[in-house]
Formats: sequence, C-alpha cells, structure tokens
Amino acid sequence: MRTPSLTIARIGAFSALIAVGNNPIERSVWISSSAATFRDYAAPVFYLAIATLFSRRVSFWATLIGSAVGETMNIFLFGEAPGALP
Repeated sequence: MRTPSLTIARIGAFSALIAVGNNPIERSVWISSSAATFRDYAAPVFYLAIATLFSRRVSFWATLIGSAVGETMNIFLFGEAPGALP
C-alpha cells in the first residue's frame, strides 16, 4: 500500500540515516575505531540499499536531503570541509 504519508515518512527516515552516514565512522558514537589513516563513510552503503529496496522517488529525495544535511553537519558542527576535499 502506497500512501503519500508513508512516502514522506520513508523519505524522512532515510534522509536522517544518510545524514548520519555522511559523518566519518570514527566520529560516530556507534563505532569507535583506533587512529584510522583514512575515513570511511557509511552513506554509500545506505544509498545502495535504499536504491535497491525502494522506489526512485524515495531514493532520490532521501539521498538529496540526507546528503545536504550531512554535509551541512560536517561543515557547521565539526568545522570541516566536505568529504571531497582533502
């Protein structure tokens, strides 16, 4: 059953998941790693899973909103440039 409220709820939930996944794993609360030489991000795993399991509309909007919120968190809360910059 597909209703507009269910679609909006899925977009909101997956956007939050992607936003958290855009932070480096060593900074996350749920995994603590010792002195990593590179940064791992969990967001690409979430992108693939959401794109495979849900509709294009949910996948697109969740990725767009979640990535924007995640990178904004990286810049303003943690004081770092986006992950694409060295």
